[in-house]
Amino acid sequence: NPTVAAGVPGVREVIKDGENGLLYEPGNIEDLRRKIEILLKDFERYNKISKNGFESAKKYTWTKRAQKVLELLK
Repeated sequence: NPTVAAGVPGVREVIKDGENGLLYEPGNIEDLRRKIEILLKDFERYNKISKNGFESAKKYTWTKRAQKVLELLK
């Protein structure tokens, strides 16, 4: 399933709006509703964002994050 998340620091580093998820303006319920509606009305976009999100998530496993930390500490 595609991700819809608040566009806050940290999240924006992982979610690229329209590519691997959708970002809404933090605290803006109307914007959140609109982003969810976009996905419900456009099945092709829903599938594309879902697939891209799944692929992106592979970069953020605990193992990969630990490897990056270890590389920084070297």
